[in-house]
Amino acid sequence: MAYALSFKTIRAKTTLYAVIQDKETSKFWDEVSDVWVDEITDACNLVLTESADKGVYTGSATFDPVKGGIYQISIFDSADADYQMDTVEVYASKSETVLEVINAIQLELRMPLSAALTDNFAKIILAKMNTILTTVLPDRNIFDHLKVQGSFTINSTRPLYRLSPVNVDFVDAITFLRLPDLFFIDKATDDITFRTMADSSNAMLTYAQPSLYRIAQRDHGYPIIEFTPQPDKAYIISYEILKAAKKMTTATEYVPKPDVIKAGAHMLMLQSQGRDASAEVEVFRMALDRCATVGANTNFGDFEV
Repeated sequence: MAYALSFKTIRAKTTLYAVIQDKETSKFWDEVSDVWVDEITDACNLVLTESADKGVYTGSATFDPVKGGIYQISIFDSADADYQMDTVEVYASKSETVLEVINAIQLELRMPLSAALTDNFAKIILAKMNTILTTVLPDRNIFDHLKVQGSFTINSTRPLYRLSPVNVDFVDAITFLRLPDLFFIDKATDDITFRTMADSSNAMLTYAQPSLYRIAQRDHGYPIIEFTPQPDKAYIISYEILKAAKKMTTATEYVPKPDVIKAGAHMLMLQSQGRDASAEVEVFRMALDRCATVGANTNFGDFEV
């Protein structure tokens, strides 16, 4: 097994590399010796190469991620000393695969167990699972499995920044941007307010700690962020974003919120067959309620809809 990385940036970069840190041990992965080490060396640099999908850079570390492990992936550009994009990724500890969940639902429905996703029964159940994942959970404001944290650097030489966390295909929303002194950078209420403040700062050649940002545009699924005042020096900006839920497509990938998705897909299957699903509706409701209101890091009240 390996730790696969995917990162989106501008095309034709030949100088990108990644460094991976285990946040629980503070050690760094040495790609040459295949061991965790205490200090970063050149052997920790994992070179990223541009894929056939232009602008998407990929690489693969040689270690097996630990279930429940917390890893920080730092992207560096050897041609730009100030550039750094950090992403903190949690490797799921409760890991049921797509096929395992499908088989569990089939067992409840007294159906034959699928060996792959190629038969129609498996495809139908997978469609129900994706409905729960991409439609029902966001509708119930259950976002904690979509949260991604990290940081990136800004400086006075670049006005625009692509927020592109590692292994994220689409940034759905930014929950916060924060400076090292814990000062939160506010989002402009509208573009006119931002432009007025930015033009005033630029006219007076005022360079300072940024206090306002706007999403200037999007590059496919990634927001392009502009700050004002223009930075007077390099700053490390901490972020938290919500990534868009991604449809499950393969038998071996892990299912987020497996208990909730299993209960919801089971309910939808019974309803589609015209069978009594009243008990399953109640089970699914309780699973949703518990998912949204318990745990150390829930989305209860921390995301404005």
